Amino acid sequence: GYSIKNLNIHIKTDPQGLGTEAYVGLFSGNSGTIKNLTLKDVDINNTKLKENVYLGGIVAYNSGTIENCKITGIIKNGMGS
Repeated sequence: GYSIKNLNIHIKTDPQGLGTEAYVGLFSGNSGTIKNLTLKDVDINNTKLKENVYLGGIVAYNSGTIENCKITGIIKNGMGS
């Protein structure tokens, strides 16, 4: 399988052009198949955007298939000021 270590995504400001929703992760969305993937020591943190923010380690919105995947770390969707 595949391994990614120390993925860091920190939302600290309001990004331009995101519209009313934001999907944040390694992939924002998936409609296919993701398999045999390990994410180690992820740190995904939303401290700025207040509404309609969807976080995921591997994928934020999934309409496909995820097989044999593992993730460790922290995902925090705290609505900061």
